[in-house]
Amino acid sequence: LATNKGAALLIRRGPLHRWVSSRQPSHVHRSVAAVRAAVAGVLIVGAFALIQVGLGLLISSYDAENADATGQSSARVGVNSGGADSLAPWATLGREGRFFVSNTLTDAAIEQVTGDPAEVPVRVYVGMEQGQTPAERSALAVAELDRVGAWDREYLAIMAATGTGWIDPDAINSMEIVTGGDLTSVAVQYSAVPSWIGFVVDPATTQIQNDNTVNAILAAWRTKPADERPELILFGESLGAFGSQSAWPEGSTPAEVTTEIKRIVWIGPPSQSRLWKQWQADRSAGPMWQPVIGDGDIARVFISDVELEAAAPPTGPTITFSAHPNDPVVYWSPDLLLQKPDWLDAPLGPGVDPHMMWFPVITYLQVGMDLISGGAPPEVGHNYAADAGPAIALTVNPVGWTPAKTQALIAALPTLSYVTG
Repeated sequence: LATNKGAALLIRRGPLHRWVSSRQPSHVHRSVAAVRAAVAGVLIVGAFALIQVGLGLLISSYDAENADATGQSSARVGVNSGGADSLAPWATLGREGRFFVSNTLTDAAIEQVTGDPAEVPVRVYVGMEQGQTPAERSALAVAELDRVGAWDREYLAIMAATGTGWIDPDAINSMEIVTGGDLTSVAVQYSAVPSWIGFVVDPATTQIQNDNTVNAILAAWRTKPADERPELILFGESLGAFGSQSAWPEGSTPAEVTTEIKRIVWIGPPSQSRLWKQWQADRSAGPMWQPVIGDGDIARVFISDVELEAAAPPTGPTITFSAHPNDPVVYWSPDLLLQKPDWLDAPLGPGVDPHMMWFPVITYLQVGMDLISGGAPPEVGHNYAADAGPAIALTVNPVGWTPAKTQALIAALPTLSYVTG
């Protein structure tokens, strides 16, 4: 619209306008219209070309950052991906992958938190350069799981990465502590750009990769004896939550989703996440920002770390959502352009500005700008720093786990975290 107006302005204020003013035949009007269309077309093509160049430069900068191994060491990798016997060499893992595999918790560190005997967990990671297609990367992930003996462990956690390949240190550390270290975790990188760019520009990439990865692992898992194979866990945060929900077809119910993967945690799911969007719309009760999904038995939505810590443990297969009512990632959607969202209906969710009003287009842009405004304190917006630990403890909830151990976990996480990025 702005481009067409600009083209018209050039014509009205230039020589064309003076020429048209003195001659009014209809064929001239058609000529002017054609000129306007041509000018608008040139401007549009030019704008798209500039956008493409800008995106190319931006992606190149993130690719360079992904390759940077400054400050990273493979000394503690052990049997993890990137080690001497790994099918995924250290240099191919990407920056976030190298951080992931080189910071596995020790059995002693786990025992110090839980007070129980622990094993040394294993971390598997496949970088985006390790294969030309999502299927190739997924196949390599399965081969790495075979190599490290993942099928003999008690638990196997699929960690759906964010846009840069990042796995939250608190999330993986919590997973290793809650499972007592009897765990193999696996993650596959699909891009090197921040999640907000991936979500806006190329959401399909994470969907395709996560669909491939989850189903490749499930296919391998099904071939193992039912009484010997590990229990499956799925964790996804932000774009990882968005992508991993694509492993199930539209219309899937919580019961269908948890048929084989019986422990799922989705934190900060973007608004267009397949299952999150569907289950919000089909909620049986509650506001949009805390929907009751079905009978509320399998899938539960929590809006704070306090709720997560106070919740009753699940009695069967379970899906835990953690979604702040004032998180722009969770609630920014194209629908805001022309339609007032349900989350602005009373009662408003905690943290939502009580003076906020909906205006066509304006609210869409306002919430969209919040997508790229970082620096929010814990429990505000898209900052879920305090949620991973209690969400994983609640969801996995192994035999012998207690509220006291959850509190010990929460207290220990800041001391166990490691640098990423």
